[in-house]
Amino acid sequence: MSRDEFSFTLLLGAPELSDAQVKLIYDHLPDANLSQRDGRVYIGFDREAPSFAEAVVSAILDLERVLPEVPVIELEPDDLVFMADIATRRGRSKESVSLLVEGRRGPGGFPAAAHVTAGHRLWRWSEVERWFDSYEGRAEQDHYDAFVAAVNAVLAERRSLPKLQSNERDSLRKLVGERALVAN
Repeated sequence: MSRDEFSFTLLLGAPELSDAQVKLIYDHLPDANLSQRDGRVYIGFDREAPSFAEAVVSAILDLERVLPEVPVIELEPDDLVFMADIATRRGRSKESVSLLVEGRRGPGGFPAAAHVTAGHRLWRWSEVERWFDSYEGRAEQDHYDAFVAAVNAVLAERRSLPKLQSNERDSLRKLVGERALVAN
């Protein structure tokens, strides 16, 4: 089974990490990169896996084994990527992507950059992915957005369930019916 590299960011439920916690992460998760901003801790991953789903779930489970006391709050919904990232993820040269961005190749209408930082443009990966789906004649793949929403719903559920009374959990089971991911 082939493996690709997937980049994504997780938000942790801690305003900061101790030096010992940081060391544990870097000792056990070599594909992780910590950052902290606005009183929140983020961990970016560049993880090899057969699929995006397997990369994300394995990173969450690995992180929970390393730091069981720090909950994963959210999979960041929209990965920002540089032009070089787009080229790597799409198996194209940076020049090829540059021509698409500039409209000198392809149908035009490449998504506008979401941010510019230090003179470098950043795009929302989900917008770029949808543009490539259209350009390459594939059905639009909304699986990325749906998967991110599902992961975040499961993470929220895991945090919320212990705080609910049993009758509240029963009511939720009725709401989701047989499709329930709700734990007993």
